[in-house]
Amino acid sequence: MKVKVCLGIDPGLSNTGYAIVSRKRHGAFAIVDSGCISTHKKDTEQTRIHQIYNTIREMLGTHHPELLAVERVFFNQNPISCLSTAGVSYICQLAAAQAGI
Repeated sequence: MKVKVCLGIDPGLSNTGYAIVSRKRHGAFAIVDSGCISTHKKDTEQTRIHQIYNTIREMLGTHHPELLAVERVFFNQNPISCLSTAGVSYICQLAAAQAGI
C-alpha cells in the first residue's frame, strides 16, 4: 500500500484547525502536523481570509497531501458567522484545487 497523506480542516474565521495525517504502508496512521491558524478580530475579513488562504497554500506546498477533508458548515443561530465559516471552507477547497488535490 502506498503512503497516503491527508489534510483535514475545521474552518473558522477566527480559528481554523488543521491536521495532516499519513497512512503508512503497513496501515498505521501518523499525525504529521496539526495546529490552528488564528486571525485577529481587528483585521478586515478580507485580510483574515487571505491569511488563512496563504497558510493553507504553504501547507499544501510543504506536505503535498493527496486528499483534503473539510468539515461541513451547518447553519446555526448566527447566520453571519455561518457565512464567514463557509467562506473559509471554500477558500481552503480553492487552494486545494489549485494544488491539484
